[in-house]
Amino acid sequence: MHAQVLLVEDNLDDQLLAKRAKKMHSKQDYKLHIIDDGAQALEWLFNPEHTSESLPQLIVLDLNLPKINGLKVLQRLREHAATQYIPVVILTTSDETCDIRDSYAYGANSFIKKPIDFDEFIHVWSTLDQYWLHANVAHVA
Repeated sequence: MHAQVLLVEDNLDDQLLAKRAKKMHSKQDYKLHIIDDGAQALEWLFNPEHTSESLPQLIVLDLNLPKINGLKVLQRLREHAATQYIPVVILTTSDETCDIRDSYAYGANSFIKKPIDFDEFIHVWSTLDQYWLHANVAHVA
């Protein structure tokens, strides 16, 4: 089974950039799921049909999401045994101190300010997949 990455992002341009970055520079073979609001992300993640093997190996999460914001999504992920150890990278336009502090307090593994420049975004995305899907040793439940 191939690795899976869940991108929770409501901005269509950023979704397209992530798809393009994966296609252009990914050294990993993984499936990219994109969900555009927090409520749908939680519904998908907590679908009773998921097994631990079918959950994503990485969640890339925006903070400013419709329905349920990213911090609430993160909090819910950390409250459940099935998702508590999945690495979560916050990728957001915010660089507010309170967002950074709260993200780590709720259990984020990394916080990255979303680059505006296309080439920088591509670099960040390829670094994410190289580190989290290749170099990082995942928690074993």
